[in-house]
Amino acid sequence: MSRLRRTYEGPTKIYFVTTNTHYRRKLFLDDGLAKVVVNTLLFIQKKRWIDMIAYVVMPDGLHVMFEITGGKNVSEVVHSLKSYAAQRINKLRQGRDAMLRQGRDALAMGENKLIGGASQPRRYMKKVWQDSFYDRVVDNWSYLNHLINYIHYNPVKDGLVDKPEDWKWSSVHIYKKKGYY
Repeated sequence: MSRLRRTYEGPTKIYFVTTNTHYRRKLFLDDGLAKVVVNTLLFIQKKRWIDMIAYVVMPDGLHVMFEITGGKNVSEVVHSLKSYAAQRINKLRQGRDAMLRQGRDALAMGENKLIGGASQPRRYMKKVWQDSFYDRVVDNWSYLNHLINYIHYNPVKDGLVDKPEDWKWSSVHIYKKKGYY
């Protein structure tokens, strides 16, 4: 897939971005991995690259709306988000795989407990994200409100929950606390 340089990027634009996991694997049904994505969003907001407006982490991807506030463009923000999250996710998955492998080895040797001394596992290099992402500039209030609702109601639309607030990995909880829902 070719990578086209976006020409409309600006320092104060609001963007709606969708990105999916590699092969649309449902990685984020695992709360630990979904939490990594949310923490990564909060991290890039704390670095003042973005002001987050709304997000939802779906089992196989992410919908997020933000305003760029730092000197980066949308491609750089999304690349940083995906790269940082993928590093953390792969590190977490590598640790889990090593523990499982060690447990299987111990069971195969007739041990009833985990033992030390297992060889160091290879670096975990599973691809987390698709290379591409979809983005749109949000240029009016009506479209912004439509997208906030789209983001928050996505888990309902996909049949994952009955109400938006039942989905754990969403900014809907912030909106609900402020009385918007």
